[in-house]
Amino acid sequence: MTRHHSDDRQVSMTNTTVSFNDRSAKGALERGLDILSLLANEERPLGVDAIAQRLRVPKSSVYRILRALRRRGLAHLVSEEKGYYLGLTVLHWADVLQRGLDPVRLAGPVLRTLAQETGETAILTLFDGRRAVTADVMVNATALRVAPPRGRANALHCGAASKAILAWLGEDRWRELVGEEPFRAFTAKTIRDFSRLRADLRAAWARGHAISDEEVYEGAKGVGVPIFDERSAVCGSLAIAGPRHRLDDEKVRKGAQLLRAEARTLSSALGFSGNLEVPQTATVSPGRDDRKTTTHAGASK
Repeated sequence: MTRHHSDDRQVSMTNTTVSFNDRSAKGALERGLDILSLLANEERPLGVDAIAQRLRVPKSSVYRILRALRRRGLAHLVSEEKGYYLGLTVLHWADVLQRGLDPVRLAGPVLRTLAQETGETAILTLFDGRRAVTADVMVNATALRVAPPRGRANALHCGAASKAILAWLGEDRWRELVGEEPFRAFTAKTIRDFSRLRADLRAAWARGHAISDEEVYEGAKGVGVPIFDERSAVCGSLAIAGPRHRLDDEKVRKGAQLLRAEARTLSSALGFSGNLEVPQTATVSPGRDDRKTTTHAGASK
């Protein structure tokens, strides 16, 4: 026996199989996702009237979808007067997702691509708010390794990997993070004073990538770009490094293009939803004092 319903569903009573009209099912799914997205972007509960009005759908449809979301723990009814919040199932999903967003694991294919395409050492550096730590290194078979060992906390005032992080943090944090002058010297070319460092970081931000020329290792050169997380915050960098005689201006230019492309891939995998080509920057662009929102190719907020 089959009962017919107004929403084009057919419920088979003989084998308990439920089939949906494709258009109706897709519409219900999209509306359900729209409701979840709407609830996720609100700090207060939303009632059925408000949801129906914003999404321009019938209240009857909103009621029906909310009932289904509540059964699965995706929506929580605070009260009939106040309305709905996201349910605790969303928190569980977020926890599962966060545990899967392991930057080192996600960066593996990216580092392999960088090492293979450039023939140089590829480096993933992660930033914990105070330190830049080498998280992973991929060395091409023909490359000379010019990277610190995994787990080492690196100076922020030198090296392409560190400067790619620092340059995108905003100038107001630079002095706090690099400490007192003179900065520690690793080679004769290490930047040791704040005025030179500020000029170098501003230049890095302007061109979209940081460059290090024998600042950490003699005879070595590097190029680095920032990566961003789901909060649109700088969480680390990708860099390539090798002997300076191999990293001429043309290879630096091509390497920077590849790094930006792979940084987009990794940042997206980490939950970043902005645009690394022309994103909005929440922090001021280096060298600006008005603290207004700016846009910049290769930067982010």
